[in-house]
Amino acid sequence: MLKKNKKFLTIAIIGLFLAIQMSFGSSLSIQRTNASVALEPINVSVTYNDLTNSVLISWLNPNVNSLAYAHIYRSEVKGQISSEISKVTLGMQNAGQTSIFLDTTIVKSKTYYYTVRLETVGGTISTNTDQATVVIPADTQSKTDLVVNDIIYSDNSFYVKYCNQGQGTSNVKFAIKLSSSKCSNCNIIIGGDSTRYTVPLLGECAISEAVGKNWFGVGTSNYVEMTIIVDSGGQIDESNENNNTLVKTVVIGGTQGKPDLTFSNLTMDPTNPVVGQKVKFTYTVKNIGTAISPGYYPLWTGNAGVYAGTSEDTSSNCTWSGLNPSESGSCVEFRRYDNPGTFIVSWKIDPNNEIDESNENNNTLEKTIIVAGVSTDTSSNSNENTSIPEKKELAKTLKNGTLAKAKGAPGVYLISNDTKRPIKSAKIFVALGYDWDDIIEVDESILNAYSLGSDVTAKTLKNGTLAKAKGAPGVYLISNDTKRPIKSAKIFVALGYDW
Repeated sequence: MLKKNKKFLTIAIIGLFLAIQMSFGSSLSIQRTNASVALEPINVSVTYNDLTNSVLISWLNPNVNSLAYAHIYRSEVKGQISSEISKVTLGMQNAGQTSIFLDTTIVKSKTYYYTVRLETVGGTISTNTDQATVVIPADTQSKTDLVVNDIIYSDNSFYVKYCNQGQGTSNVKFAIKLSSSKCSNCNIIIGGDSTRYTVPLLGECAISEAVGKNWFGVGTSNYVEMTIIVDSGGQIDESNENNNTLVKTVVIGGTQGKPDLTFSNLTMDPTNPVVGQKVKFTYTVKNIGTAISPGYYPLWTGNAGVYAGTSEDTSSNCTWSGLNPSESGSCVEFRRYDNPGTFIVSWKIDPNNEIDESNENNNTLEKTIIVAGVSTDTSSNSNENTSIPEKKELAKTLKNGTLAKAKGAPGVYLISNDTKRPIKSAKIFVALGYDWDDIIEVDESILNAYSLGSDVTAKTLKNGTLAKAKGAPGVYLISNDTKRPIKSAKIFVALGYDW
């Protein structure tokens, strides 16, 4: 009788358990015997970003609704679980989803081993010991790399052209050494100074002062083999110390020529500008002469337009230390026109005639442009492209994100959601990364068409910003003053963003 009752009791307990499971549906599941294994993160990966010197750790969370935290451990010893570097908050929404953490406390030339452990609301923590490894390269990206670009012979003298092809610059000065195959003892430090020359900016070149040929035992020869060493004293810490020497045979016989600088290839964007637009002018300067050109600069000689900088194209440079024969350089300059009309844009090379050229009459570049007024009239009969628009129409041209100020007034506003939001200090303006050259000056009546919005503060995030809360995995895109979640790393990468 007792055995029979035990059998009935067992059946009743199983039935009660099944009834409870059915009443809760999918939210109730039989737990695995090893709860720690069920909590382990899946596909833990690490990626190093050299530009930001950071490591992105990503993992796939198991489909467990009670997730509370992800513990991130970093060690410099393989197989060792070292101290915790972060505790990332998780929740039910992260179950079965990819989570990320960005480690910005990275030191160059180290190898790191990362472990991710997950914790539930009840305090159960996974005990996995697997590690994801990343090797951090040595710090070479910020170093200078000096090279000898060329040695030029002109007007009975030698010039050395040297460049910085590294990823950084230096304030340390260095020497340039010349020697000649015609004279075993002719080892000349240019200028006699071992700390005479400064490192050019990134990607730029410079030309040394002249050294007369008589220093090198050339005599009446028509050629000479010259050896040039930049940073001959080893003062500069470079990313590559093995490319500082150039050996070149230089022809020195025959008649010496002169440089001849001229302009070409002027373009503008947009080709039909309107009032308030920033116009990009691009042109080329070329040395079509037969000798090296000393340093020079193009001078703007146009009759209108507000200078708007060159910072939007950091690869361009409007001043060179010099050009070899047949060598050319590109220049980019921006100007803004606040009134409609017809204007002359022009530049002049060597405006003070300091360079002795074979042709002094081809140093000017000139173009006539028309700047149209802003108009909202789209009828086919309208041809008033240069008419001054009504102020109500001008107000419609201020797009969200525009920085504007009234003429003669100091206040600057950010146009946002058809309101004008005041930026009340230069400190806030700079902290948000804005550029003073981007401010458009308009009539006060145009700003009056916009209602006054809230103040812009240093905590305001610009549209287009990618942001996340400290300690939280979610990433958001600020768009139209609204935070929009990017729900997975796959979507983030597909949109072309960079961690």
